[in-house]
Amino acid sequence: MKTSLDRKEMPAVQADCALYSRLDGPLLSVRGQWNAPPGMKIEDTPEGHICFDVIRKTSENPLIIPRLQETEYVKTDPNVHAYGLQTYIGQTVRFSGVASGSLCVVYNRAYEPTDDDVRILGIIASAIGQEEERRRAEEPP
Repeated sequence: MKTSLDRKEMPAVQADCALYSRLDGPLLSVRGQWNAPPGMKIEDTPEGHICFDVIRKTSENPLIIPRLQETEYVKTDPNVHAYGLQTYIGQTVRFSGVASGSLCVVYNRAYEPTDDDVRILGIIASAIGQEEERRRAEEPP
């Protein structure tokens, strides 16, 4: 189920792009996107991607990374260099009690998220998790 987020949904966080990614077997797949750059790879091996680290982390708090170009991610996550990403905010998406996805917003500039930005991202991540659970419950066995 690939979806596009409506352009009117993300301006509250003033992001340049938003992505919902989840683990699909051995791949990290972009399952929802808003304002994604043309030609962006929507499936890849997860190792090295920031979104994969968000899925693996144990904290309920979002992962906020400023100055991405100064981190190891510039070498391990191909999107950081390719799209000049500067700031990353990612929230784990859980469904069926398991961390299986991530919702992130990225910026091509230095950006310090507000408390409202973090709260909105958490609400949307929770809603995606609930929708994933509903969708799975409706799948035939």
